Amino acid sequence: MYAEDPDRAGRNAIRQIIEKAKTMPRFLAYALDQYQQREGIGDEALASLLWCTVKALEQLRLCRTPVNMTEVQQATNRFGGDPKALAAILGIKEKEGEA
Repeated sequence: MYAEDPDRAGRNAIRQIIEKAKTMPRFLAYALDQYQQREGIGDEALASLLWCTVKALEQLRLCRTPVNMTEVQQATNRFGGDPKALAAILGIKEKEGEA
């Protein structure tokens, strides 16, 4: 009998957590999943829209759903992605004077 690959076990655990987070509006996974269903796109396409890797997308999904540009920028600064693209998906408007 072979021992399970710890990296694989970790990835599976993260996927299970993400699936649970997709049912909870406080997590970004929920909003991103709603967007993906509405647009009919997969993870690779969403990552491309956000200018991030699929791995970074997994990390973003586990963030609390941002409610303003400051929180969007904090999430994308930490895990990657374009803050303007994420804000657009979430319907968050930039403040006047922000670039």
